[in-house]
Amino acid sequence: MAATHDSNISIDIILDAPSPSQAGFGIPLLVAQTDVAVAPENRVMGFSSAREVDDALTQGTISAGIAYRLKSSFAQQPRPSLIKLGLKSNDPAETYADALLAIEAADNLWYGLAIDSRLEADIAEAAAFAEARTMLFVAQSSDQSLLSAGLPVAYENLAVNERTVVVYHSDDSEAADLAWLANRLAFNPDTFSAPWDCRIFGVKPYSGSPMGSGERNAAMGNHINLVLPYGPVQTFVDPGVNLAGRPIYELLTRDWFALRLEQRVAQTKINISARGQKIPLGQQGISILRPLVEAQLAEGVAAGHFIPDQTEVVFIAPTQADIDAQRIRATGRAQLAVGARTFDFTFNFQRTAIHQED
Repeated sequence: MAATHDSNISIDIILDAPSPSQAGFGIPLLVAQTDVAVAPENRVMGFSSAREVDDALTQGTISAGIAYRLKSSFAQQPRPSLIKLGLKSNDPAETYADALLAIEAADNLWYGLAIDSRLEADIAEAAAFAEARTMLFVAQSSDQSLLSAGLPVAYENLAVNERTVVVYHSDDSEAADLAWLANRLAFNPDTFSAPWDCRIFGVKPYSGSPMGSGERNAAMGNHINLVLPYGPVQTFVDPGVNLAGRPIYELLTRDWFALRLEQRVAQTKINISARGQKIPLGQQGISILRPLVEAQLAEGVAAGHFIPDQTEVVFIAPTQADIDAQRIRATGRAQLAVGARTFDFTFNFQRTAIHQED
């Protein structure tokens, strides 16, 4: 090649790092026991429609019981875009705790968890798994002692669990747990802060004698969710709380805000470092981070997580300990948007006129 002076000009282009994938909150996972041994590559399957479920049933990949549960989920309005199935081996030595670890190793891109077992021991294993992670576990039980004052012994240790939710259904073969998860997680928390007291589809009403008001009140006191008639609707889940009595939408708001803010800060740090620059520890660094926090709070207001004009963030002046730790600290507050669930009206009907005629 002939010599030129073009090498006098050196141009380097530094691109920002690609945007991180937005970890989704819309994917529920059903863990179900299969009749065959499970190979690692077949541990998790995904379904995007009831037709795909039917195809898997025809091919013998899943059982009729699993297919029924999955199809109940696709009956929801709005319909979920994806349901995942994690398989528990038929090996008696594999517990639900073992299966969950294997499923997580194969695929951890899901948020809602349900299991096919209704046994208290299996529920306790799945609850322990969920409590140690950023996820939501909905258990289903037909234990009628849940409808009496005070939780049964098997659930007492779970009473303070924040990530464990229990829904009662008289029929263990119904999938109120998975259908409820699919129904609510279909609403993207980037856009909606959906309440969890709602109508579900594809699930049969309770069988047997109608539930009495005393049983309902006792279950509510135990923070157990019930699928009961509400006006013309036969399958409405209420009150929409976890075992600790917290509205589930509050938990989802916490998880959503923490993850989205983490993603914003990480992306900014990666981009600035790629340019060979620091986030200065002081007012200049705070001026970079403050807009990230304020933007996330504003997104929470727009989606209905927080009340407008009721958010704040305060960055703390760095101390020597902060400087030594290379740390920027901030505190913030936001008022949660509370969803109305009960309604109380009082009217006085009288014989005398309310508005006097002139």
